[in-house]
Amino acid sequence: MTVTDEALSTIRTTEITQLLYRLYALMDDRDFDRVGELLTEDATGRTPGGLAEGRAALVAQARRGHASTPRLMHRVSNVLVDDEDDDHATVRAVIEAVFAEDDGEPVYRIGELYQARARRESGRWRIAGFTMRPVWQTGRRPSAVQVAAPTTDG
Repeated sequence: MTVTDEALSTIRTTEITQLLYRLYALMDDRDFDRVGELLTEDATGRTPGGLAEGRAALVAQARRGHASTPRLMHRVSNVLVDDEDDDHATVRAVIEAVFAEDDGEPVYRIGELYQARARRESGRWRIAGFTMRPVWQTGRRPSAVQVAAPTTDG
């Protein structure tokens, strides 16, 4: 049986989409050490918390920006994966994060455009780089890390 290019593309898209779902589930669970397993060693990321370079710096940034939030939930949607080759892909997704206090009352929401590069290493897809651009936000974030105002540029 021969696997077609279309079937391989579908498999890659599914694997990378699951990678994003897993990344944000780990963030919600505050399992920051395992977040690092989903990143390449040389990964870079620009988030509302700033630029971080390298797996350890990205994990530290995630911990700094999320650990103090009593309740947190990310929603990942509209995932688009474009294959560059068998081991590289670009990703676009919409991320909505809801931050809440101990009583469960949401106090801050943010919608972001997530653009990333994924790379297959040792048979597993990992995030090699990403940018998160705030599009909208409401309320006040209950943590020390504040978010830059949304931009309107493309």
